[in-house]
Amino acid sequence: MKQVAFESPTDAIETYRSEVERYLENELGCTETARDLFQAIVESLLRRNSDAPPSNLRAYLYQAARNSLKNHHRGLAVRARIRSRSDADDVSIPLEQVIEGEQSLALLYKAISELPLLTRQILIMHRVHGVSQKDIATHFGVHLSTVEKRLKQALSYCLHKSEH
Repeated sequence: MKQVAFESPTDAIETYRSEVERYLENELGCTETARDLFQAIVESLLRRNSDAPPSNLRAYLYQAARNSLKNHHRGLAVRARIRSRSDADDVSIPLEQVIEGEQSLALLYKAISELPLLTRQILIMHRVHGVSQKDIATHFGVHLSTVEKRLKQALSYCLHKSEH
């Protein structure tokens, strides 16, 4: 095909717009999506630092269109996988299990509230906030062995109370 000289990049792009949009529409089956993809290609091309369009603008536009189609289909596939995962996660839990879980949680809260203040604070800092035992010891000005002992006591107490 014969190369054509253009006055500006936008004139060159407009020359091939309908041809490339038709290609995209045939591949996608949707005029609006084809126009959107072509517009994104044009915006990308115009953002380039070069004032002149690529030497073979038609080939460039078709290659960019093929790449856009691949990305578009890849995005559709990802969205479909995410949707199918969320649908699979949307499992109804029997009311009895919900009630048992709430009761167990209430027992755990009660057990934690019955712990001595320092033990309760250590347990919450470590298990809820993820603070290291060493940092907890420094924070309260106690030995690391004290923190370890209090955590062990707290966990044992909570486990015992939740079983009864």
